[in-house]
Amino acid sequence: MVAREIIRSNLFGSSSVTRVTGEPVALFGTTVRALRYTPERILSVYSYDETTGAKVYFGSDDFTAGASGIARTVASSIYDFDNYAITMTGGTYELVTSDPRNPPIVMYRLVYVDYDTAFQEPTLIPALAPSPLSGHIVTAGDSITGGAHTVSRENFDSDADGYVGIIRNHFRNVFDVTNFSFNGSSIGQLTTGLPAILAGGPSALTVAFGQNDHVAGLGAPLVSFEDALTDIVDDAQAAGVYVVLLGFMPKNPLWENYNATSAAAYNQAIADVATATGAAFVDIEAAWAAVRADKTHMELTGDNHHHPNNYGSRLYASALLPFLNSQTIYTNELPWFVG
Repeated sequence: MVAREIIRSNLFGSSSVTRVTGEPVALFGTTVRALRYTPERILSVYSYDETTGAKVYFGSDDFTAGASGIARTVASSIYDFDNYAITMTGGTYELVTSDPRNPPIVMYRLVYVDYDTAFQEPTLIPALAPSPLSGHIVTAGDSITGGAHTVSRENFDSDADGYVGIIRNHFRNVFDVTNFSFNGSSIGQLTTGLPAILAGGPSALTVAFGQNDHVAGLGAPLVSFEDALTDIVDDAQAAGVYVVLLGFMPKNPLWENYNATSAAAYNQAIADVATATGAAFVDIEAAWAAVRADKTHMELTGDNHHHPNNYGSRLYASALLPFLNSQTIYTNELPWFVG
C-alpha cells in the first residue's frame, strides 16, 4: 500500500495515476536508486535545510530519473552518501549523542521525492475503534512518540511531523490529542504518570514503550515490563478508557547493544498483553518490516539509529489509524498514508 492520491490529468489522457509524496532516498555516487513504485513522472526532489527546516529543491542538473529510479549527477549538490561514515569498533558502533553524533544524522542528507506512478487501487482502511472517540485522547511513549528526529521536532520543537502530530491533524475535528512522551523514557514513566492521565478523563490511551525498555534484556526485566504494561492496561480499562498498545521498530543492527532476540521478545510481550487484556495491538514491527523490503533503515530514520524520520513516522501513523477510526476511509483520501 502507498499514500494513494489519485490524480486525473490531461498530461496522462484519461488514465489515473497515484501520487507518492515525500519518499526518502539515500543516493550514493551516481548509482541509480529504485523508488518504491515505478515513476511515470518526477514532480519534485528536495531535502530539508538543517538550520531552518525549509525544503530545499533540486533542479534537473542535480539528478537524473527514469523508470529504474533516481540518481545523482556527477556535479550534483545532493548529498553523496559515499561520503557518509560511521565510526565503528569491531564491526559495531557505540551511540554517541553529543555533537557530532555517531552515527551522523541522516534526515538532512536524504532527498525526498514526490512522483506519479501507475494507478494503484485504493485500499479500505477499517474502523476498528469500538465506538466513536471524542473529547481527548492521550498518546504515551518515549522519544518516538515525541517525534524525535523529524523535521518539526528538530527545527521547530513541535511534534507535527511525528506520528502523534499526524494523528492529531487527521482527527482535529473529532478529538484533541495530548502527547505524554519523554526522551529516553521507559514504561515506568507511564506507571508514575497514569493516575494524572486518567484523572483527565481521556476517551483513549495509546501506549508505545519498549524501544528503550528492551535494552535491559530478557529474564526479570522482561517480566517486569510485561507486568507493568498489564497493570497500566487494567487500570485504564477500569476507568473506562479504550487502550491501544503499539509495538516498536528495530534499532540499527550495527549498534553495539543491538539485540534482535530481546526486541522480538518485548514486541511479543506487548502483543501478549493486548491479547490477555483485550486491548488493541498495533504491530509496528510487521509494518516496518514490510516497508523495509523497499527502503533501508537509513532511509526510514532521522538518526540512522532508532528514531523514524518524517516518512517513518507516517508509517507509524498509518498503522495506528485503523484503531482510532470509527468510520472507514480509503487510502486515496490520505496523501500521507504509507503502508
